[in-house]
Amino acid sequence: AAAPSVPQVEPGPYRIGPNDALRITVWNHPDLNFAPNLSVTTTTAADGRSGQAHNVIPLRVVNHDGTFYFPMAGTIQAAGRTAPELRDLIARKLSEYIKNPQVELEIAAFRSQRVFVVGEVGAPGNLSITDVPMRIADAIGQAGGATNNADLSSVTVTRGSDRFRLDLDRLADDGEMSQNLLLQHGDIVTVPDRRERKIFVLGEVVAPRSYVLQRGRTTLAEAVADAGGPNPLSANAGQLFVLRLGADDEPEIYHLDARSPEALLLADR
Repeated sequence: AAAPSVPQVEPGPYRIGPNDALRITVWNHPDLNFAPNLSVTTTTAADGRSGQAHNVIPLRVVNHDGTFYFPMAGTIQAAGRTAPELRDLIARKLSEYIKNPQVELEIAAFRSQRVFVVGEVGAPGNLSITDVPMRIADAIGQAGGATNNADLSSVTVTRGSDRFRLDLDRLADDGEMSQNLLLQHGDIVTVPDRRERKIFVLGEVVAPRSYVLQRGRTTLAEAVADAGGPNPLSANAGQLFVLRLGADDEPEIYHLDARSPEALLLADR
């Protein structure tokens, strides 16, 4: 079967959003490099005297409306801009008061964009998207990797009202890079339990019951062998059937005459 179709989007630069923390440095102007929170004092001495909070990192956090205040530059709209774009904007505003300002800007904490990974992973939870584009294989790895019960052939990504199914077994086994979806803010990645994917080996076999599909390919020969093989006393090896629900809920029935050894080679395909 063809690989599941998923949207292919080229990665772009990280765009700043609310709650991102910025570290801004204006060279040769140390008075502009102190963030407002450095004026907070804490009780540092045993006698109760207050002193400057030297352990506070000088960061400027983008407000919920996407803006923040910078001395001499005023209120700046940061949300939606890349770090170089915001750096150039601050430099232009400062150039009205400072000759040839040299501004350095970096994103110290990525807090505005997140994805959520749930299901059969080692550490379910939310992950921050950084300036390094995050693909689904990266997200599962950062979430502790897939557990032994994970069904990587049917991973789903919920994006708003859309839902995509991914076959990550194809990515691991065949290098099908189209399945390595580029994630966006708000995506929910669900890794299902493979115990929901079962086959049923019934009739004249040694151990008729349901079996969980293992990772990768499972052939008819493997399924029959896992069930102990045909019952040597009562099985009709010429009447081996595979029943499957096909497209439009129409049944598909495959017949194998396994009385000859050559047929087992076909069953392993």
